[in-house]
Amino acid sequence: MKKYLLIAVLAFIFGAAAGIWCYRTMIGSSRLAVDDTHTTVASNESAIRFVVRQNDGTATMLEYFLGTGNAEVADETELVFGPARFNQSSFLCSNAEEPKLPNVSLRILCDIGRNNTLMLAAYDGDQKLVSAKIDPRDFGIAPSAAEGYLIPVAVADDKSTIYLGRRVETESWVAGLWKLDVATGNVSEITYVRENNIYQYDINPQAKKLFGISFVPPESLGEPPTRSEQYWVDLSTGEGYGGESFIGAWENPMLGDDGLAYAFYSTGDHAEEGTTVFQAGEGTYSGGTHIDGVMKDWFGDTIVFDRDGNLFLFDLKTKKETQLTNEMDATVEYVGRVE
Repeated sequence: MKKYLLIAVLAFIFGAAAGIWCYRTMIGSSRLAVDDTHTTVASNESAIRFVVRQNDGTATMLEYFLGTGNAEVADETELVFGPARFNQSSFLCSNAEEPKLPNVSLRILCDIGRNNTLMLAAYDGDQKLVSAKIDPRDFGIAPSAAEGYLIPVAVADDKSTIYLGRRVETESWVAGLWKLDVATGNVSEITYVRENNIYQYDINPQAKKLFGISFVPPESLGEPPTRSEQYWVDLSTGEGYGGESFIGAWENPMLGDDGLAYAFYSTGDHAEEGTTVFQAGEGTYSGGTHIDGVMKDWFGDTIVFDRDGNLFLFDLKTKKETQLTNEMDATVEYVGRVE
């Protein structure tokens, strides 16, 4: 009897191990389409994280390791990661139950209270550096869905400044950027952003630069913009200048790590639809690289982008493209980069 019991236990153990192996194999083969020629230089620990949501409501969080090209089911209890790009649409707040999110130079706790008042506290480790109660009405913003409210969108690399953007719940064309001085708690507006209707922008916290897009709003809701223009702003001085004008829609602006390279998504009759990456000044790669998809993140020479609901990587040095997911009946959500 004991002999048969031992055999049954061993069979169960080997069966479970085989099941786990098959599950991981399925993740690597059916869900991930990995290009073995991808040569992005990264540590074996650096990874990007995404969630695959099935139609039946089940969801799996996965990590793709840049150094090895392998994918694993992510440990969802590990919360230290960099959220998808800090830009005007990002929400840079965590609550008391998420003390490790997001992984930036300062930990910011905030909430939106009555009359859309922003209540904010910023910590450097366990030390509280600043707390503020910011009423958008003080800056001419009415407490309404169309006018929006202020949220933190980026933190300067030297921890001196928290940048506050404007968020709206409706399809309204609003612009604005403010600086919260961490040392004094004072808030001041970078008026150039509002005066030039820079509706979408990306901030480089290290270079204290902003790359933004202004466009002529469409005549009706749901339609794309018509004419677009790019702008650059020095966030230290508040000064800026306009760049090239374009017939069509420029959207989703992004800045490279060096503060010189930049990209945007273009649509319209006079443009090839997709993301175009340009190099301004000296760099390691040439400008004008076209990517068929919408950018989700950009770090170093690696771009994470979406094409038809699936995630891809693009290496700006080698021009190699790597497909990460190949889902037909599931939704893929990009989460961020893990270091």
